[in-house]
Amino acid sequence: MKPPPDVATGKEDLALCTEQIVRSEGVPPFALHVKELLTRSLDPDTGTAHLTRVILKDLGLTSQLLRTANSPLYNRSGKAITNIGHAVTLLGWDTVRNLVGAMRYVEHYARYSPGLRELMMFSLLSATHGRQVASLVSYPRPEEAFVAGLLRNLGEVALARYYGRSYADMLLIMKREQLSERLAAMRIFHFDMDQLTNTLAEAWHLPEVVSLSLAPVPIHGTMEQKSLASVTAYGHELTRALYRRAQDVEVFQSKTILSPLGKQCLISKRELRRMVDSAVEDTSLTFQSLGIPVASLRLEEQAECAREVLAMEAESQVECSAEAERVLAEAERQVQTDDFEIGELIARALEALADGGHPRRAIFALMSEDRGFIRGRLAAGPSAEADLKAFRFSAIRGDGALSAVIDRQQDLWIDRKTDHRFEQSCLVAALNPARFAVMPVVVDGVVAGALYADDNEQSIERFSVRIERVRGLIREAIARKRFS
Repeated sequence: MKPPPDVATGKEDLALCTEQIVRSEGVPPFALHVKELLTRSLDPDTGTAHLTRVILKDLGLTSQLLRTANSPLYNRSGKAITNIGHAVTLLGWDTVRNLVGAMRYVEHYARYSPGLRELMMFSLLSATHGRQVASLVSYPRPEEAFVAGLLRNLGEVALARYYGRSYADMLLIMKREQLSERLAAMRIFHFDMDQLTNTLAEAWHLPEVVSLSLAPVPIHGTMEQKSLASVTAYGHELTRALYRRAQDVEVFQSKTILSPLGKQCLISKRELRRMVDSAVEDTSLTFQSLGIPVASLRLEEQAECAREVLAMEAESQVECSAEAERVLAEAERQVQTDDFEIGELIARALEALADGGHPRRAIFALMSEDRGFIRGRLAAGPSAEADLKAFRFSAIRGDGALSAVIDRQQDLWIDRKTDHRFEQSCLVAALNPARFAVMPVVVDGVVAGALYADDNEQSIERFSVRIERVRGLIREAIARKRFS
């Protein structure tokens, strides 16, 4: 297919290009499949059993749905979900429909060429980053962010598929003249790729989130719509910085995301590194479930480069004193022998964690037997007794920080000067920390409790190695003996 003639205006070029792609493509299978399932899901005579049979015919889709249903975001029981009917009920049809469209979209284009496979890998990484960011800022429907991130570069994918030679010229100009994607696209096609994404989304009746989530953040619309746009733009730009322009990653230390409550949020390097690992795993598994070769895409190699860029400097870590190191080393040895009293061991570990007054205080909290509350059981610091009384919170009232830790099993590393996500949290109100970390203690896939530490003078991430070490020690101790 030849590109539109240069004599046409940019708007005419865009219309002609869209018309030619739609005529060649028709309604792509991923759009048809979503429409079919949407129709079935709204049909009162169609039961879950019938829809389950439709899904079970597709091995890749079955694998993806089960993997999603068993993620901490959806499965809060700790029991593995192996039944598709159960997964469909748990996820809900909006999520299932989104996942169906995502799988068909990736499969549809990735089969054409290695170049398109690489673009689809980029799309999947952006989608997974978007879903993770949505979860971090408490966007209520993370799968919308996944779909928006996946389709964020639909225009680029279509140009690579149908205008391969011109697209290659665009990449060459970008590299040779150090142009942005937008300027290079305007030079070759006379329109930018976001414009093509919008026109194709409209022509194929794709979800509204596609057009709503194209950067920049819209001036009009609901706060949730603005948040989704911000989340999608962040996930897309993060993927570009990590896998296309590694030198740009540092800007993400000061780049904020708009939450659904209208607050500007920062994501720490630690969370960024965790997102890289999770996105790589999810992308690899998705390609494998679709039978698409991933080895040639050097995904893990690129991810390792991204990890190196995000690596924290060794000098930023604060080591234990000799005495604290001795206590932790002895506790780690003892826990392997089963010859220990669990309360005493955890108490000593917390004292070693709060070595020298930094972090200022450390608290181990335990879930109640009915899982309705999380309450402090052991603490170290100048106000340990008062802190234990203050650390008693409902686990079922939707508190932002506690929900992230207990329901989604996320580690939180928060500096309240720059990260305002949890200003309304009852945990923050009760303890009033300047900088804090709160991390789930997960045993056999279930949150047994949480480790909390804070500091008012120094970055809490400076103590990350020590905090992680104590968390691991507590987790091992609980796994070996029930807390009494």
